Amino acid sequence: MLDAFAKEGGIACTSLAELGSKCNVVLTVVVNAAQTEAVLFGEQGASMR
Repeated sequence: MLDAFAKEGGIACTSLAELGSKCNVVLTVVVNAAQTEAVLFGEQGASMR
């Protein structure tokens, strides 16, 4: 799936941390604040610290 995404011009990432290091903007679709915190700032989150 990642290969197909990259083939179409996307930047494939294998982790949220890698995504955070390659993007200026990250859109998330979550159901509550706890999930937002985990995705952005959790142990394996997208936030660059």
